[in-house]
Amino acid sequence: MTTLLQNVFNHRFRALVLKEFNEIRRDRRLMLSLIVPPILQLTLFGFALSASVANLRLGVVDESKTPESRELVAILTESESFRPEVTTSR
Repeated sequence: MTTLLQNVFNHRFRALVLKEFNEIRRDRRLMLSLIVPPILQLTLFGFALSASVANLRLGVVDESKTPESRELVAILTESESFRPEVTTSR
């Protein structure tokens, strides 16, 4: 019974996909609207975005005050990715 359902589903799905591709091929405006915007977005975002991370504000609440926690804070603040944000508590 499950193979029958799978065959029917696969046949209908394949027919639907073929119908949609035929519609896209016939309509030039639709084809352009499906191809041009993603290419433009990839191009613009490729130039506009950067993978480097720098000058992120870092706030640390160190309640344990152990040497390990102070060492972790020191390692994080030594890199150029984070800058410590100092606030006073009430």
